[in-house]
Amino acid sequence: MRALQLAIIVATALSSMACQKDYEIVDLAGRDGILRFNLIFDNELDVDIDLHVLTPMGDEIFWAEPEGMSGGQLDIDCFCGEDNCLEGPNENIYWDYGGEAPLGTYDISVTYFGACDLFDEQESDYTLRVLKAGTTVATYTGTLDSAGQTDEFTHEQ
Repeated sequence: MRALQLAIIVATALSSMACQKDYEIVDLAGRDGILRFNLIFDNELDVDIDLHVLTPMGDEIFWAEPEGMSGGQLDIDCFCGEDNCLEGPNENIYWDYGGEAPLGTYDISVTYFGACDLFDEQESDYTLRVLKAGTTVATYTGTLDSAGQTDEFTHEQ
């Protein structure tokens, strides 16, 4: 009887742990790596949404500085339309599998840079994923609706 009770307790605990997993594996545009920040947004024909990552070393990786001293790289930058969004409405910053991503706190910003038609700001929903070796370890969602609006997040590596 006691063995049966123990088996039930263990099975319940394992089942509970399986339901609590907070990661997912998804197919995203851009390169994968040991560390990766991937932004997907909608309304790419009307808005320019940017991904910025400030590394623990103090270098900021974004559209104007696509390669950081720490080894991180921006490989997808979508802005205003099909001609500039060949991979779809994505932005992607990654650290290649052959290198190392610095340990410490990463500050991540999702910023509404501007409307594609300067006189017609529209909202855009987004999903930001933080991935380690292809597995999502954090997911954030939000909506931005005006130029300069920024949502900020942190990630501990």
